[in-house]
Amino acid sequence: MGTVVVENADGSATMKVYGNVGVGVNDATGTAGVTLNGEASREYKFGSLEEAMAARNQIYTDLPPDSVGEVKDVAGNPPGYVLDTINDAADENGSTGHDDKAKGTLSLEAEGESGQASGSAKLDLAYERNLTDGTATASAEVSAQGKLDLDGRVFAASGKGGLEVYLDKNGDMESVAVSMEGTVASGASSGADLQGAKAESGVTVGTQGTVKINVEYSPENAAVIDSYMRNMALGDTVAAGHDAAKLYAAGSATVQVNSVVTASNEFGVDLKAGEVEVRTENKATTNVSTYYKVPNDTRLEKL
Repeated sequence: MGTVVVENADGSATMKVYGNVGVGVNDATGTAGVTLNGEASREYKFGSLEEAMAARNQIYTDLPPDSVGEVKDVAGNPPGYVLDTINDAADENGSTGHDDKAKGTLSLEAEGESGQASGSAKLDLAYERNLTDGTATASAEVSAQGKLDLDGRVFAASGKGGLEVYLDKNGDMESVAVSMEGTVASGASSGADLQGAKAESGVTVGTQGTVKINVEYSPENAAVIDSYMRNMALGDTVAAGHDAAKLYAAGSATVQVNSVVTASNEFGVDLKAGEVEVRTENKATTNVSTYYKVPNDTRLEKL
C-alpha cells in the first residue's frame, strides 16, 4: 500500500491510497479499448494539507497490528482491515468524502491511408476510471512538434508534450488537453579570448515556455481532435503539429513563459601529458509571466 498527498491551488488537499486496499475494480461501462489491470485506489478529500498529512501519518501509525485481536483481523481479511484503518484515519482528520478509482489502459486504434501514415497503429494511454461517478481520464507522454502564434510571438515546440483525454460516465469523450514545452525567444551569446590558452565564455539568454490547450469534444472540434490523435498514434508528428495549431486556436489555453539564463565557461590548456579541458555551466530559470486565452480567440490576457 502507498499514499500520495497533493495540495490543490485553493488550499484543499487530496490523499490517494493505492494498492491492495479492498476496493473493487469492476468496470461495467464496456468502454471500447479499455483494459483494467486490477490496481485500485481511494482518494480522500480534505480542507487543508495539514489534515491530509495528519491522516497519512495516522494510517502508518495504526496499520501495524498491536493486539491479538487486530492480528486475527488482519489474518482473516487483510484488505478489509487495511480499508477500515484508512477510513478511520481519514474520518478522524476531517475528510469530506472520497472517490474510488481503478487503473488500466485505453488503446486508441488508428488507420493511415497513405505516405508516412500508412498502415495501422495504436496509441496506449494510462487510464483511470472514477468508480464513484463513472468519469475517466487517460493520459500519455507524446512527441510535440510544430509552431504556434502566441498573439504575435512564435512558440516552437521542443519535442516534449502530453495528452490527456477526459471521458464521461458512458465512456464518451468530453474533452482533451494537449500540453507542449518549447521556446518563445532566443538570446545572443558573447565570448572572450584569454591569453596563453584557448577559452570561451558567455551568457545566453532565452525564453522557454509551456502551453496547455483544453478543447471540448464538440461537433465543431471533433474532426481536428480525431485527426490529432490519429496522427499521434501513427507517429506522424508533423501532421500532429499542424493539428495542434488548430486545437490552440479552437480551445482555451494557458501559456507560461520562463526566462532562462545560462552562464558557460570552457577553458583548455596544452600540457605534456595531453590537453586538459574544463567546462562549467550554470542555468537559472525564472517565471516571467502566465497568460490565458479563451476558445476561438487569439488574444492572450496576462494573469
